[in-house]
Amino acid sequence: MCREVSTFGRYFPSEVDTGILGVRRGLYAVKSNVSDSVWKRVSWPWEIEFLTLLMVGCAVAGPLLLGSFFDPGITEVDPEAYRPLNELAVRQSFLGGAFVLLLYVAHLYWASSTTEFITVSASHLLAPTLFCVTAYLRISHHNLEEGLTQTFFNGVAWEFCLVLASIQGLTWVLARNRMNRCLKHFEGERWEISEKSRADLSHLKLILARIQPLFYPPRRFRASREGILIEGFSYVAPIPFSEIERVFMAVKPQLPSPGTYLARTSHDLVGLKLFEEADPIFISPEEPVAFHNYCVDRVTVLSY
Repeated sequence: MCREVSTFGRYFPSEVDTGILGVRRGLYAVKSNVSDSVWKRVSWPWEIEFLTLLMVGCAVAGPLLLGSFFDPGITEVDPEAYRPLNELAVRQSFLGGAFVLLLYVAHLYWASSTTEFITVSASHLLAPTLFCVTAYLRISHHNLEEGLTQTFFNGVAWEFCLVLASIQGLTWVLARNRMNRCLKHFEGERWEISEKSRADLSHLKLILARIQPLFYPPRRFRASREGILIEGFSYVAPIPFSEIERVFMAVKPQLPSPGTYLARTSHDLVGLKLFEEADPIFISPEEPVAFHNYCVDRVTVLSY
């Protein structure tokens, strides 16, 4: 058999015979009943999506609502400085709202393009904070332009940092809660391999080549007879062996090459090619050869 090495997303055989590195499933492959077990694809993170939609609503409608329904009994207003939104301001507000909606569509596209096995995508981790910043800037700009002497949303630095930290902290809590709920499903799983992720300075090279590894640093890799569980700091990625088409070693992948990098190093990676994913997933277990051999054995067993 030949060894396969990742090069710009393609796999070329090397001259060294080191055993089976790639396994393809036959037409009559036997699959385990993943839908009835814990090894199923994760659902959309609706709790974080709801927070994102809330921030989008504030960014789109916040300035218009302040201009139309401002209540002087709630905040202090200088009557001489306050004036209704004129026609030009309304147009600018609508254009700003349309731009925010376009950003939200881009967020949905980015989130949906992430592998379906990760509980929380990088887009969902960043979107609430991004739209919170947009909402704050638009509302504070409106308040300053209209001469509203408000006690909140007036553009001061400490206030901006407080709002930013609050939303990002809430997003992190929701992501961790979702991660912990997923981990509880695997409490009865018998792990035959459990090891930390390798980490070295080449992780910086990986981040510079592909910004994606910055958002998905892995912490631990586990493997049982059913599949692989990748645990990060704010996500988990359960991947059943029934979804894996091929397992291979990427000793020194040429960067940037397509794929999802759940790794903290740029060399000696284990590649997982899934049936329904165009690009492979690269992981960095502490003992890559042993982890690779175990995965190859399990995929081979399921192939017959």
